[in-house]
Amino acid sequence: MDKIAIRKEDYARLARILRKVYFLTNLTMGQLEQIIPRIFMVECKAGHKVIKQGDAGDALFMVAEGRLSVHVKNGFFSLSRKVGELVPEDFFGEMALLGREPRTATVLCEEDSKVFVLQAADFNFVLKSNPDFAHAMEEVALERKLHNAQ
Repeated sequence: MDKIAIRKEDYARLARILRKVYFLTNLTMGQLEQIIPRIFMVECKAGHKVIKQGDAGDALFMVAEGRLSVHVKNGFFSLSRKVGELVPEDFFGEMALLGREPRTATVLCEEDSKVFVLQAADFNFVLKSNPDFAHAMEEVALERKLHNAQ
């Protein structure tokens, strides 16, 4: 993955994606303004694994351009199977921001793609400066864990 500059037109797409990320929808403009400068963009070539199942979660990814596929391997000796596709304005890896959960899938670029990245360390920095936002994120993480346990 190569880090690339975010163009002016990319920011409009980023704003649309951020409105879709369920746990970011209630952020104030001031909170969003603290997060947006910490987001960067990478360019990935076809065939590149953006994340690998089992690896430590460390970032949220938001698709700007391209097409990616989601693959899951259920056991050590089983083959990986494709379970979904991601297209522009989709996002993945959000649990890394909420709880540093291990990756539950591998995401592979099906074609050359551009992806926005928000690293967990940067997200946590914003949380530390916003106690109300941090509390709301703890509630979202707990709700998500309860939902996944069912």
